[in-house]
Amino acid sequence: MNLSKNEGVLSAVAKPISLEALGLLVWLSQQSKAFNVSIRSLSARHGKCKSKISNMLDELLENDCLERIDRFSKGKRSSEYHVLLTGTCPSERDNIDIPIVKSKTKSKSLTISDAMEMRPESIPEGKWKDYWEYRFASNKPKTKQTIKLNGGVMELAQKQGILSELVDTAIGNGWAGLQKRYLEGIADQAKKSQAIDNQFRGVE
Repeated sequence: MNLSKNEGVLSAVAKPISLEALGLLVWLSQQSKAFNVSIRSLSARHGKCKSKISNMLDELLENDCLERIDRFSKGKRSSEYHVLLTGTCPSERDNIDIPIVKSKTKSKSLTISDAMEMRPESIPEGKWKDYWEYRFASNKPKTKQTIKLNGGVMELAQKQGILSELVDTAIGNGWAGLQKRYLEGIADQAKKSQAIDNQFRGVE
């Protein structure tokens, strides 16, 4: 079975998922793309019976957290499990509300070099670059106000220790901007992810 690695995998799902299944999902999401697993190997690694592992995988499949692809060769079936990035983004369109002020002069569209020069000192260069490379890839014009507003949210996330989770979630879900109201949800997800990760780290 092959796994594709996706970050920020804990998110809102249609049905409640057991903590055991969530823990398995977190563990699977941390494996390399070429990592091969089977129900038997998962059972041995995590100390669960094969039927329990099978039920946990079915639970994740039902909640669209995993995708299973079955292949048949010489009468034998093999399965590939791909971890899916589930929706963390709100139902409404994710735009930053910027009041439009009519002016005779057009706002200058900035480049990624301009964005890098505007990086706040508290934001690590790597995460700032990752986010703005993603934003500029959309080819939509960026202004100083756009960069300042997004940078302000990133500074708050940095203070809360969830900057990486914020940037990874924004990129993974295709967000068009950052807003303060998303921080609480991401912080809760980060705590749950850490708690589950700690639980399974002892089992391994």
